[in-house]
Amino acid sequence: MHHRSCRTTAIGILAFMLMLVFSSSSPAAAAGSGDLSGDARLTTTDLDMLRDYLRGRITLTTTQKTNADINGDSKVDVADAVKMVNRLFGSITVDVTPDNATWILLGPPEFPAVTRTGDRLGADAIDNAPAGSYTLICNDLAGYVTPRNQQKVLSPYGSLNFSAKWIVPVKPGVSSLSINNGQSVTSIRTVNLNNTCTGEPTQYMASESSSFSGASWQTWSAAPSFLLSSGNGTKTLYFKVKNGFGLVSDPKSDTIQFDESEIDMVNVTTGEETFIMGPGYNGDDQKYARSNELPLHGVMLSSYRIGKFEVTNGQYAAVLNWAKKKGYLKNTYGLDYDGGHVCANQKALLWIGDDNCQIYYSGGVFACKTREGVNGVKYSMENHPVMAVTWYGCVAFCNWLSQKEGLDSCYDLSTWSLKLPYRNGYRLPTEAEWERAAGWDGQGYKHWAYGFKSDTWTEKSRANCGGESGSYTNPLGFKDFPNQPYTSPVGWFNGVNVSPNGNVQTINSPSPAGCYDMSGNVWEWCHDWYGDYSSNVQTNPTGPATGVRRVIRGGGWGHKWYFSRSAYRYDLDIPPGGAYHQLGFRVARTP
Repeated sequence: MHHRSCRTTAIGILAFMLMLVFSSSSPAAAAGSGDLSGDARLTTTDLDMLRDYLRGRITLTTTQKTNADINGDSKVDVADAVKMVNRLFGSITVDVTPDNATWILLGPPEFPAVTRTGDRLGADAIDNAPAGSYTLICNDLAGYVTPRNQQKVLSPYGSLNFSAKWIVPVKPGVSSLSINNGQSVTSIRTVNLNNTCTGEPTQYMASESSSFSGASWQTWSAAPSFLLSSGNGTKTLYFKVKNGFGLVSDPKSDTIQFDESEIDMVNVTTGEETFIMGPGYNGDDQKYARSNELPLHGVMLSSYRIGKFEVTNGQYAAVLNWAKKKGYLKNTYGLDYDGGHVCANQKALLWIGDDNCQIYYSGGVFACKTREGVNGVKYSMENHPVMAVTWYGCVAFCNWLSQKEGLDSCYDLSTWSLKLPYRNGYRLPTEAEWERAAGWDGQGYKHWAYGFKSDTWTEKSRANCGGESGSYTNPLGFKDFPNQPYTSPVGWFNGVNVSPNGNVQTINSPSPAGCYDMSGNVWEWCHDWYGDYSSNVQTNPTGPATGVRRVIRGGGWGHKWYFSRSAYRYDLDIPPGGAYHQLGFRVARTP
């Protein structure tokens, strides 16, 4: 009843449109509020007063005339009455693109449906709309994607704006695809698919099959990861994207050479400078330094090469398969290998019978396990660091990989001793070489507390270490014992990967030399026997001549962060023939 009464009043006002025109003697500076009654709001009382004024029934004060000039044209007339009616009943604006789209506006029962179609200019303004719920229905338009229907509520005396845009769908495209940013060879099965695309992709599909057989759509990113199939050789990857309209791009491909036993090395050019070995007394070094890291002493090293990553399960299994064909592998009884712990020359190399070892033997072949992580996702352990490997197992790997690649072996496996001077094959880094690559910034002459160029620990984003109260970084969310260990793929903390376990964005965290995981993931065997430091300046030290246990460095996934400092020394009370589910290694070479 209220809305009908107001409409009747408006019609009465319009009937006097030609007769009642008033020119104000006081020009208004701006549009008036319409508040004639002085109650600081616009109601039908104000409309009735304006109507009576236009009919000559009442007079208005100067202030009332100013407020009555709603359109701001310095006069009070029927146009102001129309504006007041619009304000009282509300107004709706419908703005659509393109102009030839068809739409319908539905509202309360007393509101007649509005339909528009065809070419026009500007938005449609609908005045005198009563309060209530309104729905804009967007009809299909050939060649366009139709926007969704919209629902809005108009409050008394309010206004609404509906906007709708019909979009011409554009087919997405893959502008570029580069595996590992153009790397030609990889020994790590997990690679990054660096891509640039057009057409606002929302999903991608990747496969080694040109028909994308067995692949599924995944959430798009600029560098998603992909697990290569096992087996050495050239791998061709095909990649396509899909946008929110369901349109799919043409596929694009790139190739990379995969060699499971290939070791990615970085050069450590020392320039024959002396670096100070021991804690730097900055940040966590100052807080957690131990007596066995002292005394500080100078070390001179010749230039060398060191593994960019820890040796993986896949790399170790590939060398074992090669060595088995050569007849080098024995079982614990000294017979040709047929299962159980892997041995050679009366020494255990790999505790393959340990539940935590991620390599298994079946059908005459060494292969890598698969484990369950967050949300039941299955992960191959091929690109995780090998563990449950003894010091002898590291040395044997180095010799056999050297032989496989035609290099001079560095160890005499009959005595398990290092050949000096260094040969050009693979060997374990000395304790000094390890610390130099992990913590020493030769250009800045600074010793970083951690192997990711930081003096303090940044939980979960830069290294796979244990935190406070027994918490673990565990990037992939592996299940509890007996499904340990909680390792991460080597090089995981690269600034690209996002951990499924907690959605943690990694920070690119190489050491000063360019190596990854020198803090955390697994402890790493070094060449040296464990012993006390000397305060003397040393050149290319190889540690004590004899000992009981070998040095290990770098910390592990299950030990607290301060164990992962680059100066931290440990022996884990494990002899060279022992193994541990947080203990692996990386290799070194002399050019």
